[in-house]
Amino acid sequence: MPFNMQQLASRDQAAQLALLLDTYNIGEGVKEIYIPEFLLSQTPEETVAGVRYEWLHFRFNNNAEGINVGLILDMMKRNTNRAYVLSILQRDIAAQSST
Repeated sequence: MPFNMQQLASRDQAAQLALLLDTYNIGEGVKEIYIPEFLLSQTPEETVAGVRYEWLHFRFNNNAEGINVGLILDMMKRNTNRAYVLSILQRDIAAQSST
């Protein structure tokens, strides 16, 4: 199954990002870090220098879900304006929770 390496993140990266998003109350806080059920048997993953990178997602307290951790990290790497990235995430997550 082909996948974009930017979509992968380690559990530590996901936990650290969840703390940041919680600090800014994005999606009313992260409820869960998970791998989507439809991929459990064929989850994209990679081990680099002993660190396991997986296709991790966030589920938020406002019921938004399916937000890819690796893509958020990639967006933050490519855009140094943290406030801008957080505002985009807040908008997108709020819109998803209202559908």
